[in-house]
Amino acid sequence: MADFQRLFGEAAKYTVFAVFVLYSIGFIIWHSYLATYGVSSFAFLQAEYLAAALCYLFILTTLAVPPVLLIRALARRTRERSLASTNTSQGWPFVVWLWIYLLGILLPVILPYSQTTTRTGARLLGTLLVIAGFHLIVSLICSIKGGLIGRLKYGKDYKETKSNCEWKGSKCYRMIVRSEYYYLYLLGFVLLALVFERNVSGAFLFSCLTLYFVIAGVIGLGGNGRTVLDVWGTSSPMLRVLIVVVNCLLLIANVQIFATSQFGSIAKHVGGGKPETAYIRFSPQQHELAQSLNIPVATNLTLGKGFVGPIAVLLRSDKELIFYNYAQTNSTHCLTNEVIPMQSRTLTATQVRTDLIDALIFTK
Repeated sequence: MADFQRLFGEAAKYTVFAVFVLYSIGFIIWHSYLATYGVSSFAFLQAEYLAAALCYLFILTTLAVPPVLLIRALARRTRERSLASTNTSQGWPFVVWLWIYLLGILLPVILPYSQTTTRTGARLLGTLLVIAGFHLIVSLICSIKGGLIGRLKYGKDYKETKSNCEWKGSKCYRMIVRSEYYYLYLLGFVLLALVFERNVSGAFLFSCLTLYFVIAGVIGLGGNGRTVLDVWGTSSPMLRVLIVVVNCLLLIANVQIFATSQFGSIAKHVGGGKPETAYIRFSPQQHELAQSLNIPVATNLTLGKGFVGPIAVLLRSDKELIFYNYAQTNSTHCLTNEVIPMQSRTLTATQVRTDLIDALIFTK
């Protein structure tokens, strides 16, 4: 019983610490995000903070962890003087497939309006596809010359000729017919799709891809194969404190980049801060507030009288509503979803108390 109570107490301590860390990350995200609009929230938004932190950690894991595993796996293969390996389940091809799987979950859920590359990205993807297709055709021809049709037709009973064995042992065949090339093509498709994705911030992507290597450089891992535990065990108390402080600052910088460049592109139902389009009606005593804020009268007849907008709601709570006026953008992109994050830095948001609002209708 005493062991159970001790274990429960330790679990409670770690749970409280984890919640505190998540809340702190969410606090930094929301306040950095709202600061780009010139406002700040005074509400205690525990749910929104935790959702933003979990969203950030999921994206950070998806973007930052696979490159680390990939670099380490490639380094191990390089030390073996060959990318080829008979055991691919523990090598870099497995990491490539894992990264593709994680991105297949990330983009449709976190960024539902993504998967739209730029023109340059589409051209590069097309070029890489042509190269991969040409390589596949050449490999198929080389395999046929090496007896592929006979192996498919006779199976285990097929006997290779002398010319087949000589061709398969040639340097040209070993250079062309290697399955590892196709994993490299897949890796190229993944990187190009990420770099040239319209709704993925280049600054945040670069920060995630290089975060581990910057931290490793600060800790002093270098290329000698040492782990974090090895460095930590041989460090003095003062050096440990310095390592923790510096890496916390690096993580905070990454969180702020996420907040200012990527958070506004992520839908709210998955923890993001993407503005929601809505029409607002102020209380009868505050009917002149819409005019002072230059919010146009709604022309949608189904809404009823008194509604103005549309507006872009950034944050809403029991005490306050933070939004910006679509009319400030001076464009016809009110109903689109890609333009808002790009223009957010030039907009100034408005912060009003909820007791001044009579009704709020959200639209797609």
